[in-house]
Amino acid sequence: MNSSTSIRPLALVTLGWLAAVVLVGATSVAAHARPLVPLMILGPVAAWIVAYRRSSTWRARIDALPLRWLIGLHAARAPIGVGLLLAHQRGMLPAAFAIKAGWGDVAVGLGAVAAVVAARAAVAPRWLGAWNLLGAIDIAVAVGTAQYLFVVEREPLLTAGAPHLPFILLPGFIVPLVIATHVAIAARLRRAAAPAPQRLPSLTSR
Repeated sequence: MNSSTSIRPLALVTLGWLAAVVLVGATSVAAHARPLVPLMILGPVAAWIVAYRRSSTWRARIDALPLRWLIGLHAARAPIGVGLLLAHQRGMLPAAFAIKAGWGDVAVGLGAVAAVVAARAAVAPRWLGAWNLLGAIDIAVAVGTAQYLFVVEREPLLTAGAPHLPFILLPGFIVPLVIATHVAIAARLRRAAAPAPQRLPSLTSR
C-alpha cells in the first residue's frame, strides 16, 4: 500500500475528531452554545464530502477501505439502537426521538450483518444498494426528528442531555460517521455497477 492509499492518516484524523468531541462533552462547552450541537453534525459531514470530491488523495484513502469494513461499521447501530430504547425507558430520552431512532438503528444494524457477508462476493448483490438507501433514510429521519425537538421544540430531555457525554457522541461523532460511510458505500456500489467503457477498434489494426 503506497502513501496515497495508506489509511493511517484517515485513522489518525478520525481518532482526533473523536477526542475533540469527547473533550467538548467533558467540558460541557456545547451546553453554553446550543447551535454547536447541530453544527457538530453539519460541519464534519460537509468537510468529509468536500474532501472526498476535491482531494484525489483522500478519496483514494477512503476507497482503499474494504467495502465490508464500511458496511460493518453499521452493525454497531443495533446495540446503539437498543441503548436509545433503554435510555427512553429510563426517562433519559423522549419517546418521539428514541423509539423512532432506536428501532430504526436496530433494523439497519442487523441488516448490516447480512450485508457484510454479501459484500464479500465478487459481485455485490443489488439489494445492498437498497439496504444502504434505507439506512440513509433512517439516519436522516432520526437527525431531522432530533434537531426539530432540540432546536424548535427545545425538548427538555434532549436539551439537558445532548450537550453532555455520552449523548453528545451521537451528533458529534456517530451520526456524521454514519452519513459519511453511507455516501462512501453508495459511491462504491455505483462505480461497481457502472458498465466498463468499451474500447474502439484502432484504425491501425486493420
